[in-house]
Amino acid sequence: MSAERWKEVRTKIKQHRKRFHVGSKEYGRLSRMMGKVGRHIEYYESLIKPVYDLAKLSGLTTLSSAIHRGEKVIVFDAEWPYSFHPIRKMNEIGLVVFENGTTTIHNVQIGDYRKDGEFMHGHTTHLSDIKAKEWLRYQTNGAKCIVGHALTNDRKQLNEWGWYFPPNTIYADTSDWSQQMYSCKGAALKLHTLAQRMNVFDGHDMKKLHCAGNDAYLTWHVAQAIAHNAMKERNATETV
Repeated sequence: MSAERWKEVRTKIKQHRKRFHVGSKEYGRLSRMMGKVGRHIEYYESLIKPVYDLAKLSGLTTLSSAIHRGEKVIVFDAEWPYSFHPIRKMNEIGLVVFENGTTTIHNVQIGDYRKDGEFMHGHTTHLSDIKAKEWLRYQTNGAKCIVGHALTNDRKQLNEWGWYFPPNTIYADTSDWSQQMYSCKGAALKLHTLAQRMNVFDGHDMKKLHCAGNDAYLTWHVAQAIAHNAMKERNATETV
């Protein structure tokens, strides 16, 4: 194996460890594999995939448990400018806050950004850049897990905006789950496609996606459906 290919493989393993929440045994297996994959790339693929899949789905277990216990869950979505800005900006943040069986939906537009009439589930709040960061910190405090669709992209934009989720946060990404459920090759399913496949609409107007509050709302319904199905399968397995 060339040095360049070996570097690529090692990078993949490190990305797996950083991106997904897995237990100590899985981390140990990843570490032990690093010495083998240089000689046997096929062996690497066959061994790493089950651990990789488990890592992707680990947030699902946390989410299912949190919903069942009424613990705090945050569903997050963000919209930002897609053109270059010298100073990284955030346009809009959508949150669904679930706690003790109660669900609250938020849509916050930041700075001078305005897009009226899109949010379907309440009133849009307008906050300054600084106030938006303070509000987000307050809302996410104490969350058992953070749910999103293609959450890695949102987190990257948040970091460039100057905001970070707390350390050791558990993330649950419906985009990753779509790859597992539908055996997608390459790109995961888009949010509206995943919702359609799962028959999750709840009166949602698909034409009004890319409003952060609406996207967070739809993601929450998709995540609940996936978590509910996972819990049913788990209970069925335990009773066999």
